[in-house]
Amino acid sequence: MIWSIIKKQFKLFLRNPSELLLLLAMPVGLITILSFALGALWDSQSDMEKIELAIVQHGNEEQQIEEFLDEISQTIPLNETLIQNVDLMLPVSTLIDQVLGSSETEEFIHITNLDPSKLEEIRNKNEFNAIIEIPDGFTSDYLTSIFFEVMHLHFKFHQPESDKLHQ
Repeated sequence: MIWSIIKKQFKLFLRNPSELLLLLAMPVGLITILSFALGALWDSQSDMEKIELAIVQHGNEEQQIEEFLDEISQTIPLNETLIQNVDLMLPVSTLIDQVLGSSETEEFIHITNLDPSKLEEIRNKNEFNAIIEIPDGFTSDYLTSIFFEVMHLHFKFHQPESDKLHQ
């Protein structure tokens, strides 16, 4: 039975040799592309440069949570559990501490928190690979979108001209 299947496939390959070429060439091509793309990760001798990331946060996250709690208390009653859950929902702190500042990413990404007054100066210096600018009111907008299902979140991402991919 197995021999009849092998014989049938062999006859198909003889009729259309391009299928045999694809069958053999695709894995070789894939291995070649991946070895070039991921070679630096496998080579223990090479040092990867850290990504220099600046985060500019306008406004105070804790203050925005207090303002949100004051605003929401006018429409729904607040209990201790709700207040504790809202206090745990710090999107910017979560991004900085748990996502970008985690032990898994700290060897690849160096984060610098910057003062908003220095944003234009820093953008012109090209010291950072990327700048994430978090506008004032982002945390309260985030909490509003969670509790009232209204989406109007926004933040700005700046990348130096020299680091942009050319299309």
